[in-house]
Amino acid sequence: MTIMKLNTLSAILTCAPLLLVHGSSRSAMLESPDDNNDSGRRIMNGQEANPADFPFFVKLFANGALCGGSIISNYWIVTASHCIFKATCQAIEIYPWNWQEGQPPPIHAAECAIHPQYERIRYAFDIALIKTVEDVISGGIESISLPAPGTHYPPDTLGTVVGWGKIGHNELPKNLQRGQSVLVSWDVCNIRYKGSSSSCEVIPDCNVEDIPKRVLCAQGQEPDPQSMCGGDSGGPFIINSELAAINTAAVFTTRPVTKQGCVIGSPTIHTSIVDYLPWIFSFVDPSVNTAEFPVAPESNNTLVMEN
Repeated sequence: MTIMKLNTLSAILTCAPLLLVHGSSRSAMLESPDDNNDSGRRIMNGQEANPADFPFFVKLFANGALCGGSIISNYWIVTASHCIFKATCQAIEIYPWNWQEGQPPPIHAAECAIHPQYERIRYAFDIALIKTVEDVISGGIESISLPAPGTHYPPDTLGTVVGWGKIGHNELPKNLQRGQSVLVSWDVCNIRYKGSSSSCEVIPDCNVEDIPKRVLCAQGQEPDPQSMCGGDSGGPFIINSELAAINTAAVFTTRPVTKQGCVIGSPTIHTSIVDYLPWIFSFVDPSVNTAEFPVAPESNNTLVMEN
């Protein structure tokens, strides 16, 4: 089991039958020239959502990658670093919930901030901010609240995921998708991902270790578990109407035994917002004193794939 970036999928498929993949996807219209694999996924077993119920949600196209994002203030959007780290910031296309086909993208990026500790190989600090040119809070577009410092979400807490991920080969859904899953403990999540580490034993440079600490792990409920998958990255994991986390990674199998590739019912990983509040406020509102905000330490032992 490995962490992978979607644009390196074809290079590492032979490492293991189970892969932990970032959830960004490629659109058929804006496919990256260095990506010729069908790696798009969707919220598994999801339901059609009313976009007006998520007025803070935006769809992002960045260097061909399809992701989600959440408006957190008049001028700031939060998403995943792996969604935008290759993109030219001002070229990112940002579509709010009320965008109509045929209209130009009404939201324009002025600057982007990728977490300085984010790394392409290591799976940690996967959070980014986009500052918009214009004030976006108007005409039914709203922001989502951030959790209070020190907020703790115990296992079995129910959360909602939202996204526009693909529903098939080069096929995007006509409607926004939503799903629900419950939090599981970090220990359970870590054991689940490390369970297939033996599959890397024959590859000298394949190293599977602990998942990061600053994440929330969630798992769909039987009999029809719902969860995020590729194409849903950067979008919100919502608890109590707050942005608890960012959709980041899901388990993907190279064997054609599951719907659209993602392993239904497996835990998914979401970057925890509360642990990045000091970093977020340093951009969004530097006047906020975050010196006493409690954050979880980040482990140096992360799930890594090295070629």
